[in-house]
Amino acid sequence: MKSRQRRFEAERQRPETLNQEREYVKVDPIDVRPGEPPERYRVTFLCCSITVIDLARNPIYGTQHQVEIYCHEDFPADVPWVRWEAPMGHPDIQRDEPKNVSQQENVVGRDDPCDLCEQMFKMVQYQCYTAVLSYPYPLGSEAAEWVRNYGEPPGIVVKRRRISVDNRRFCKPSTAEKGSKISVVASK
Repeated sequence: MKSRQRRFEAERQRPETLNQEREYVKVDPIDVRPGEPPERYRVTFLCCSITVIDLARNPIYGTQHQVEIYCHEDFPADVPWVRWEAPMGHPDIQRDEPKNVSQQENVVGRDDPCDLCEQMFKMVQYQCYTAVLSYPYPLGSEAAEWVRNYGEPPGIVVKRRRISVDNRRFCKPSTAEKGSKISVVASK
């Protein structure tokens, strides 16, 4: 069996596992052919992010964001292709077609679907982004300019200070974490 076939077979259950273990991420296989593992997935992130910047330079927020992941013929030797489907005002996402996502290693330079989804989840929340005009250059130049001139100065988003538009966790809290939250709330 080819490496690609083995990889697909090994990952056939990954979307179900991701859906069970992640509260704010939903992964659905698309264009599935009977008897074959899926090559395309639609990932929906349910968290706050900046979808567009209005004419007055104010961020407009949204809470549902979708991306398509395609495990092309060179996968797993090469990273999957990622195309953003929903409007997104982010320095690492092309605003216009083909709406690619930065191929820099810290965004989509990962071939494990779980790692890839986690990185994109953090990206959507503005926990990671490239806004400076040096390598690796941002794909969304307007969004990068907004971050530098309007987002970071007043503290709307500041990566180095860990200020993002949403702080939801990628993984569901464990039972122990849930219990500790309850006890903290109860003691107030």
